[in-house]
Amino acid sequence: MTTATAPVWPLVTVDIDGTLTTVHGWKVLSAAFGRSREFARTQRRFFRAAIGEDVQAPFEVRSDKPGGLRALAARNRISAAQVVHIGDGRADAALFGSVGRGVALNSSFPDVERAADLALHSNDFRQVAAAVEALRPRG
Repeated sequence: MTTATAPVWPLVTVDIDGTLTTVHGWKVLSAAFGRSREFARTQRRFFRAAIGEDVQAPFEVRSDKPGGLRALAARNRISAAQVVHIGDGRADAALFGSVGRGVALNSSFPDVERAADLALHSNDFRQVAAAVEALRPRG
């Protein structure tokens, strides 16, 4: 009889514009983290044009990534130290120091890679999932 263990990283956030596609990237990542059912349940949210949402959102829109991260952590009843954030831009790099681990994925900015705990250049998202699972919390 096998005993289920808690994941090392209960929350992995990803913001890599243009790097993942709903056709293969997200599906592979969700499967690797045992979240295939959640992926299937949320897919309708990503087909924004089909539900009449304006997919050409104005670029003036600002987001509050630190606030969003705090809200996600609170909703999941975990600390930010239990989160891995994967990103490719400078706004992501600003988050890396406030989470458990930061991963720069396919970033073209050297300062983003320096801010990250791990920098990856890959389009094979099985490698991304394996790298995240191999990361261990600080301390």
